[in-house]
Amino acid sequence: MSTLPIIQRYIWLVNTIARFDGRLTFGEISHKWAESPMNDGSPLSRSTFYRYREGIRELFGIALECDAARGNVYYIAQDNCDGRLQTWLLDTLGVANVVGESRALSGRILPEHSPSGGSKLVTAVEAMQAGQILMMSYEGFNPYNVPWTFRIKPFAVKQSMNRWYLIGEGENGSVRCYALDRICELAPTQERFEFPAGFDVEEMFVNSVGVMTDEEPERVVIKVHDGQANYVRSLPLHHSQEEVEGETDVFALYVCPTIDFIMKLRSYGPAVEVIQPSWLRDQLASEALLTRKRNSGD
Repeated sequence: MSTLPIIQRYIWLVNTIARFDGRLTFGEISHKWAESPMNDGSPLSRSTFYRYREGIRELFGIALECDAARGNVYYIAQDNCDGRLQTWLLDTLGVANVVGESRALSGRILPEHSPSGGSKLVTAVEAMQAGQILMMSYEGFNPYNVPWTFRIKPFAVKQSMNRWYLIGEGENGSVRCYALDRICELAPTQERFEFPAGFDVEEMFVNSVGVMTDEEPERVVIKVHDGQANYVRSLPLHHSQEEVEGETDVFALYVCPTIDFIMKLRSYGPAVEVIQPSWLRDQLASEALLTRKRNSGD
């Protein structure tokens, strides 16, 4: 295992144990490495395996533990970390491993590009861990396209609609979301901050679709047409979504009707009919008329 990048070895090891649901001994793991298409001809020694376990814990926060009572099999421990974060990590690592082992299928595995923010995500997370204030130069979508520079206390990062966002408190004391791909420069300062006690990042977005929180939540009722209801059932528009009893393909949500949410409704076109609130129904109807006018050339 000398030429394969270390992170790919970590990914392979985590994914291999995850695939077999914690039923693999060291000997079985070593044997699977010997048979892997990613193997560069080097065996997996026990000392190397232990070193990789520690590296995986430090890099990904994933603990590979040994269950002596079940015959010294290794498993992924469910520790105190966020369960959703661990699930996302395992899913991501699993896909990366499969793609890495399938180089012969190049051109047949087509990931969708998403603006990740790259090194800025790493900088933000490291500053969150260290409690460091960041100096940020940010260019939002404005008519002038002029970036502005300010200090920000990084509270959290959030992924939404194929973008990563930094949630933080600016110099004016307001907490906002900033798209990482719109950040021109991001650098840690020597200034420190304490994460505010009682501040709940998840609660901040509990009624939102996406990252916008600038509207008050209200009950939204929709009817889904054209055979699209099963798509809405399998991938809810919001976690509050529930079917209205006694109604066919009618769903109710308690959500902030922000532009992010409205854009999601628009993505279904005429298949989604807003029943209430009336103002949102009227707005979408007006937009549909305007779209029709523009596309007809009138």
